[in-house]
Amino acid sequence: SESGPKPVFMGRDDCDADVEKFVKSLPEIIAAKVVRTLAKIRVEGVENRAAYAMGVVKRRLRRKEKQSLIKPDSAKEDKAAALPSPAEVRSSKQRGGEALFYS
Repeated sequence: SESGPKPVFMGRDDCDADVEKFVKSLPEIIAAKVVRTLAKIRVEGVENRAAYAMGVVKRRLRRKEKQSLIKPDSAKEDKAAALPSPAEVRSSKQRGGEALFYS
């Protein structure tokens, strides 16, 4: 049976200098989470991957910001929740997630 084409995930070469500069301007813990998130994004068929990446990053950051405004008393919980699980880090590294911007 044919399994079809392999998925294509976002890589460093898909991100332009603007995306890289923006991610590097973020606090390190947030930037690392963003990089792992980008490494999980499937991009087959996406024409402008850099613009797509920037849109994903900004939407997720806005969503997190809104969540923190709604729940100001849970700042400690938000920080703990923002840390990736060891399995998430391992799978991201296997796909080269950390190497997207920090090589």
